[in-house]
This record gives sequence, C-alpha cells and structure tokens, in this order.
Amino acid sequence: MYPVRDCILAEKNSYSFTRWGLCRFNGDDLLQVVFKMLDHDQDELTALRQRVAELEDLEIQYQSQQVALEAELIELQAKLNAADKNYHSQADMALTLQQLQKEKAERQQVEVALQDSEQLLRLAIDAAWLGFWDWDIFTDKLIWSESHELMFGLRPGSFDNTFAAFLACLHPEDRQSVTTQITAALTNKTDYKGEFRVIWPDQSLHWIFAQGKFYYDEQGQTTRMFGVCMDITAHKQTEENTKQLTSQVQEQANLLNAILATSVDHIYIFDRSGHHRYISHGGAAVLGFKPQELLGKTLRDLNLPNGFAEQVENQQQAVMASGEPIKDECQLVTIEGVRDYEYILTPLRNYAQSIEGVIVVSRDITSHKKVEKSLRESESRFRRLFESNLVGVAFWTMNGFITDANDAYLQLAGYTRDEFAVLGKINWRELTPPEYQHLDDRALAEVQATGVSQIYEKEYVHRNGKRVAIVLGVALLNDFQDRGVAFVLDISDRKRAEQERDRLLQTERIARQEAEIANRIKDEFLAVLSHELRTPLNPIMGWAKLLRNRKFDEKTTKQALETIERNAKLQTQLIEDLLDVSRILQGKLSLNVCPVSLVMVVQAALETVRLAAEAKSIQIHTVFDPNIGQVMGDPNRLQQVVWNLLSNAVKFTPAAGQVEIRVKEVDGQAQIQVSDTGKGITPEFLPYVFDYFRQADGTTTRKFGGLGLGLAIVRQIVEMHRGTVKADSPGEGNGATFTVRIPLLVINEPVRRDEHESLTGESESPNLSGIKVLMVDDEPDIRDLISFILHDYGVDVTAVTSATEALDELSQSLPDILISDIGMPEVDGYMLIRQLRKRSPQQGGNVSAIALTAYAGEINQQQALTAGFQMHIPKPVDPDALVRAIATLVNR
Repeated sequence: MYPVRDCILAEKNSYSFTRWGLCRFNGDDLLQVVFKMLDHDQDELTALRQRVAELEDLEIQYQSQQVALEAELIELQAKLNAADKNYHSQADMALTLQQLQKEKAERQQVEVALQDSEQLLRLAIDAAWLGFWDWDIFTDKLIWSESHELMFGLRPGSFDNTFAAFLACLHPEDRQSVTTQITAALTNKTDYKGEFRVIWPDQSLHWIFAQGKFYYDEQGQTTRMFGVCMDITAHKQTEENTKQLTSQVQEQANLLNAILATSVDHIYIFDRSGHHRYISHGGAAVLGFKPQELLGKTLRDLNLPNGFAEQVENQQQAVMASGEPIKDECQLVTIEGVRDYEYILTPLRNYAQSIEGVIVVSRDITSHKKVEKSLRESESRFRRLFESNLVGVAFWTMNGFITDANDAYLQLAGYTRDEFAVLGKINWRELTPPEYQHLDDRALAEVQATGVSQIYEKEYVHRNGKRVAIVLGVALLNDFQDRGVAFVLDISDRKRAEQERDRLLQTERIARQEAEIANRIKDEFLAVLSHELRTPLNPIMGWAKLLRNRKFDEKTTKQALETIERNAKLQTQLIEDLLDVSRILQGKLSLNVCPVSLVMVVQAALETVRLAAEAKSIQIHTVFDPNIGQVMGDPNRLQQVVWNLLSNAVKFTPAAGQVEIRVKEVDGQAQIQVSDTGKGITPEFLPYVFDYFRQADGTTTRKFGGLGLGLAIVRQIVEMHRGTVKADSPGEGNGATFTVRIPLLVINEPVRRDEHESLTGESESPNLSGIKVLMVDDEPDIRDLISFILHDYGVDVTAVTSATEALDELSQSLPDILISDIGMPEVDGYMLIRQLRKRSPQQGGNVSAIALTAYAGEINQQQALTAGFQMHIPKPVDPDALVRAIATLVNR
C-alpha cells in the first residue's frame, strides 16, 4: 500500500505544475516563492492566501484519512479472502464495504477541494501576472513559462532557453547588476531577489521584479534555480508619479513659505471663535509680538483699541455668515508709530467647502496715503493752472488727438469751448505745418523713452490759416504709455520782436556796409575826380605858358592849340556829367520830348566817336532796320546815351578791335544794342555797372580814365524815356553788350508828360463823364480821395468798405470799372477778384478791374494781374496815372 501512497503524494505535490514542465519541484516551495512575490500586493491578496491555507489544512486531513483508508483496504482485502472460506463473515463484509463507500465519497470531496485549491492558485498567478522559470545550471537550459515570455514581450515558444538569451533581453545598464546579484546569492547560498528593466522588441521599457530559489545536491552543489517574476512597470510608474507629486508639493510649499517670508502683506488666520490659528512673522512683529505668542488668542486679548477689535470681530462674523470678502482700512499705533493699513477678510474653507474661519491680509499703506495726498494737492495745483489759462494745456493721445484742453490752448488753435464740445477732439497733427513734424516725432520718441520731452519751438496753423509761433513741452501721464499732457505758450510777440530786432540789425548792418562802401566810393571818386580834372589842366596850362613865353612855328602852334581845345572839351564833358548827375539826384533833369528817329540819333553819335575809333584802328559795324518807327524822346539826351555807350566801347576795346551797333524793333519796342570785343565785365562787378561813382578799377594803376558816371546817366535817361537798359558780358576779356529798349511811338499817339518831363503845353484831359466806378477800400481817407479825384472828371463813384459789400453791390448793378484795395480784413482783394471772375458775364464776371494797393513791388504787380486785375497802380496814387488807366480800360 505504500507505493500507492507515494504515488498519490507525488501526484499531489506536482498537481498544479505539470503544464509548465516543473514537476520536479515541491508545490510548497512554489507557493512559498509565489507568495513572496505577491508580497508587493499584500493587501490585495490577503484573502486569497487565507483561502489557500484553509485548503492546505483540508489537504493534510485528506492525507491522514487516505493513509487510514489504505490500511482499512488492506484489512478488507484480507477479510474478503477469508469470506470465501467463512460465509458467516459476509455480514461483516457488507458493513465494511459500506464504510469504504462512505470513505470513498469523502475522498472525492477532498479531491474536489484540491481542484478548487488548484483553480485558486491559478487565479492568484493570473491575477498577479506572474512568470515562472526553471534553470538547469549544469546544462544551462532555462525553461520559461508562457506568461514569462509574454512579460518579456516575446511570443510564446520564441525564447532561446539560455541564460545569455535572458541577459540579452535586459537593459544594457542592468545586465551587470543582475549577474552580480545572482552570483552573490549563489556564493552566499541565499535566495535571489532583484528588480531590473527589460527592453521589448518594440523598444518599450518595462520593469520586472524577480525572486528565485536555488536547489543543491547531496554534496551541496547548486543544481537548479527555480523562480518567479512579476511586471512592476505600473508600480514603478506610480512610485515615480508619487515622487514627482511629492516634489511638486514640496516645491509649492517652499514657494509659499518664501512668499510669506518676503511678502509685505501681513497674514492672520482666525477660527470660527475668533482665535488666532496662524500669524505671519511680519504681522506679529508690527504688534510687538512673536507669532507663537499670539496663537490661540483673540483680538480682545491683545493691546488693541476696543473699537477696532469689535469692528474686526463683527466683520469676521459677517464674512463667515455671507461667504463674501470684506475690504476696509484702519489706523493703528504700532511699534513704528501711527500707521495706515488696508486689510481684506476672506472666508477660510475646508475640503468640503464649509467655512471654518477667516483669513485676514493687511498691508501698510501709510506711504501710499501720503502719495495720494500729494497727488491730490498736485492735481489741485494743476487744475488751478489749467483753469487760469496762463499757458495752453492740452491732453493728447499717441494716435494724434487732443481729448481735452483749456481755453488758452483752444484759442491758439482757433476753436471756442462750444465748438470743441461739439467736436469732442482735435487732430493735433493737422495743427503742425509739415516742416515741423520731425520735431514732434523727436519729442514723441523722447517721451516714450524717458516720459518727458525737451522744450522746443515750432508753429501752429491757426484755424484761420495764420501761423502762430509757440513753445511747448510734452510728458506722459502716470501709468499710461499712449496718453500725455502738453504745455503750450504763445510766443508770437516775442518772435515778432526777435524778427524786428533781426531786421533792424540786418538793416543797420546793411546801412553800415553801404555807408562804408559809400565812403570808400566817395574817397575813390574824389581821388578820380581830382585826377580827371587835373589831367586835362596840365597840358592846357603847360601849352598856354609855352605859347606866351616862346615863339613856335605854325605846326607846333597848331598842335598846341588842338591839345588845349581837346583837353578843354574833355574837362567840359566832365563838368557836364557832374552837372547831369546833380540834376538827376535833385530830380531836375528835364527832357524836351518830340518824335525822334533813333537811326539819326545813332548816326550823330557815331560821328562824335569816329575819330577816337580811327585813332585805335577800331572798326564800327552798324546794322539798322530801315523800317523802324520813331520814339517819343529828347534827341539830345538819347544821343548822349548812345555816345556814352559807344565811347565806353571804344575806350575799353584794344586797338584793331571791333564795335557793333544794331537798331531794330523787338516786341513793339525800339532796341539799340552796342557790342564790343574789349575788356569785358567781371561777374562780380556786373550788378553794379550802372551805379553812381562805381568803377571796376578805381586804383592808381588803372588803365582807363573817367569818373564812372556815364553808365549811371545812361540808365537814368533811358528810364526817363520809359525804357530799359541792361549789360551782359561772358566775363573779363570777352567783351560786353549793352541793350537799350525804348517804347515805339504809336501813330497819332498824343504827347504825354512823364514823371520827370516838362512840356510846353498840357495834353487834353480824357473825357470820363458817365463812367461808373465801384471803389472798394477799408480806409475811409483813400475812399474820399479817389472819389474826389474822379468826381472832377464826371465819374459816378460808388465806394464800399469791404469785399462782401462789393459783391452785394455787383449783384445789384454792374459798374464799368472796379477799383479794389488788396489788403483788407477777412476777404482781401485777391479773393474778391477770384470770386468775381467765377461769375458769368451777366453777373459781372468780365468787369474791368484795377488793383490800387500799397503793395508796389513787381511781384505784387504780377500777382494782381494773375489773379484777374487788368492793371496795377501803386499807392500813393498819381491822379493823372489813375485817370489815364481808367481811360485806357474804357477806350477813351
């Protein structure tokens, strides 16, 4: 019977492990290893292990019963053998069989319990996700369970069954440590236990916990190693997450402690009964305590004003009742003196959101209060400045608008308070002329960099178009990067004073320079005059003395007399030039006007200079237009003009040179042009060639004589004939050309008296009777004078004071002539004539107009004609000129 028992025991011990080929090992050893592995999840498998222990007890009972049953079976077998011999013992046999059947049923129950135990063991293995191995150390054959292979990311049956293959699955950094641990367990004859990482074929990383047991032969040599392993990747990840969470919590705690330690705020935490649960170091220090001295105390326990303690306690109760924070301010006597504090009470909630106390955070705002007071005082002072209108004050934005301004600023820009209220804002960029925009850009850059700009000057364009000189400075408002304030001061009076000062300085400088030049010219002229007068006197006096004291032959006497005559004529000419200049300067040079043929005048002048030209072998070429008409002028004075020009040409042209004179009609005028191949005129002296007492060379080494008056006399005479004269020269050594133009005589043109002319008889006055004239001038004296002058000629004059009245009058009736002043307020003469010219002819668009103005410059005359006037007469008005202008426009 013992072999059967041995077989049963062997079957029992290997029952659950044959599927992995591990039947050589004792089941208790396997369970021991498994449960050691499961120690990692002790709490979860406690119930399972208890159930397995109960089954083991049942198994032990079953084994004991099995041994007893086997003994009874042996005894029963003996009784059966004897039964054949003794019939009376059959009854005992039946009783015995009945007992055996009962024991068999009990055995079946034990087998069912063992099957349940195996299923529970399998359940524990599957739940723990365990893998098993069996390593034959002598043959190096390593057998893995399927779950073991799956745990290493391998397909079942794909493992190479060697220790080297096992190491190949490990992370390279863990191979040496695993080998070292196994070797140490072998050496010390202890169980192996360790953790390592494996790399799956998909390169994912997994953590494995392994525990193994070594078995030895009778000589104590290690023969096999059996063990289990478990995937602890999730456990490792949980550990890592726990570490990270712990680290984050610790960092947050450290950060909170640092914030509380460095915060300027004072923190107090009270429970529902008003006792301190926490107080920051700063909060305790301001009250003269340490934090631990205040814990558990209420505000009434401290040396605080009763009113303040009661106020805060009431606020605490209100916060806990409503759950809403409360903000307030107070003033306390601290160890630093009387200080102002701002504090806020907020509810302290637990994890269930129930209010279990109040958190109070306070901050010292004493400095802030002082700043607020200073700001209020500063704002008050600024408001007084703003409303005083001593300077212009404007609030501006970076995008180019004035959002608020005082009356002084609005006045600079040309707006009233009511107009600004309607507009709401003004574009300050439109107030600045383009040439000053770079100054604004520079100021804005300074403001953005430093908050304030340097003071600078520029101009504003007033709403009426006038320029206003200003000085301004800009600054950003506090806490704003796109808004600022500007202070503007009108410096127009100062600028005008500066301009007047500069003008006076410039005038004085020019006058001083002109005086210096005049003195120099005067000195040079007196020296030249002395030289020019004494030079002809020398031969005159010398030959006269010789003729009186000595006898000469006829030829010498004739030569002496000719010399005396020639020098006497030269001296006479010098005196005549001086007298002409004197007459010109006094305005007494007169003309005897009559129709004159310029060809005859030029020919007479040519005869005068012919001898001088022949003496230097200079050829004079003449080109005359035979059809040129006559001019109104003084033939003697015109001959003097031509003679001066020809004399200069001969004098400054070297021997064998050429002089050319042309007479022709150009643009309705007679033109006389004298050209030479002589010395020429330098560009520096060309603008002064017609000035009195000016010579290109006034030194004692000059080559050419004369007083420098001839060309000045030429210009004066030509202008008296209402003509022009100009000089041109390519430069020194390249000759010169003088061009004279005089108006041609119109057929049947009456002879009129010029400004400097005197006639033997008066010309007839034009008949202006019945002519209607509209006179516009804002000066009453001018209106009265013009009306008086024109009334003598029978003119019907209507005088108004402004352009607006003139336009209204033109809408009522059309005059023959419009006479308008230029400089008038609001609408000037230029604007009036432009509006008139836009009208139709029936509305007066073609009415003839005369500009009568004190703006007498050539540019003003051109501007008036361009605007639409037919004539320009400067003030003070010449009555005859005005009458002639009207007669000309109405063709009378």
